Amino acid sequence: MLGRGSSHTAVFYPGPMHLFWTTGIYYLNELAKQFETTAILADATRQEVDRINSLTEGRVHRIFSFRDRTKLAKHWQYRKISKELVEDVKPSIVVADHDMYPFEVYLLREAKRAGSVNICYQSGIAEGTIRDQFLRFLGAKAVDLREDYRIPPSCALELAKASFHLQEFWYYYVGPMLAGSLPFPGKSCAFVLRVRNGMRDSDCSIVFGEREKRIAIEDGVPERKVVTIPHPLTWEVSKSIREQLLVSTDVYRFVASGKPLVVIFLEHSMDVFRLRRDTRQPILKEEIYAMWEGVVRQVADIFSDAIVLIKKHPAQGINDPFLLFIKKISLDRPNVTIVEENIPAMGLAARSSVIISETSTVLYTASLCFDNKCIVSLDLDRKLLGDVYCNT
Repeated sequence: MLGRGSSHTAVFYPGPMHLFWTTGIYYLNELAKQFETTAILADATRQEVDRINSLTEGRVHRIFSFRDRTKLAKHWQYRKISKELVEDVKPSIVVADHDMYPFEVYLLREAKRAGSVNICYQSGIAEGTIRDQFLRFLGAKAVDLREDYRIPPSCALELAKASFHLQEFWYYYVGPMLAGSLPFPGKSCAFVLRVRNGMRDSDCSIVFGEREKRIAIEDGVPERKVVTIPHPLTWEVSKSIREQLLVSTDVYRFVASGKPLVVIFLEHSMDVFRLRRDTRQPILKEEIYAMWEGVVRQVADIFSDAIVLIKKHPAQGINDPFLLFIKKISLDRPNVTIVEENIPAMGLAARSSVIISETSTVLYTASLCFDNKCIVSLDLDRKLLGDVYCNT
């Protein structure tokens, strides 16, 4: 058997629910066929839990959902849940979406102590190396500080670096110690943008292809830990669940008119400052807003006989500044509708004729599912990592 533990049991943690419905559900379904599996979910609704039971035909032994807390209470909560869960389940195997975010580090540490095999998996598109990701967010933070506080460029850059490292110090050292745990030193970090699976308490890091494997090894993940498998959406055993998710009844009201659908998917951090990948110069917020105003209006005009849906990212709040801006510029385009509900992205994609977004997991996933769709990757401002989809 895979596990070194004393029982044929497993624990599964998928991270954010919107990514669970993209990839995690398929891992959970296969895991539950072979192990007595306990799934632990953050902020899942009762309806989502019921849907998981239906899709997996009741194979999941137990589904436990918790409400995420903030600040120090989060660390007490994570430590308590992880310890109690591992003591109760005694898992042979733990499968999680990452091994460096705060809850996962608690869970995988406890599981490793109990002799479990720990596996983390790729849940979305791999944007680039740690260095490129760090440059992108460091530049964004530095420009943000310059604009908001009139700080000289060199000082803003150093303050941006300091803010990232302060986050790392809090989440991996101060928070755990205040919660009665040992700190979590490690080579990867979710807050200094050293985001790479396989560099902490996981025994294996699953990736989707040779490109992702090359990036992981280049970033310092031991080659022996990196395992390449096809994306779960391409598995024959995933067909039944995939078809059920793609015919989501939540999208019926948009297709009732019989008009074709064009869907624009927004990303989480749409209004953060960006860097141009050729010059590493900042792209200011005003430029980003102007570009998107042109995108929305041109798409609405070109597809005047279609329904143009603009789908907000699940992590965007209803008062997100960029989302409010998009609503405002859409008022004079009657064929444009803002979709604020957390309707499954792939359900919308399945019903659409054209799918438009910047580099995103939605584009990547849609390219695997649909041979007959027009998929448009926007790279109008030539931002750093803006061409990842084209090169994947």
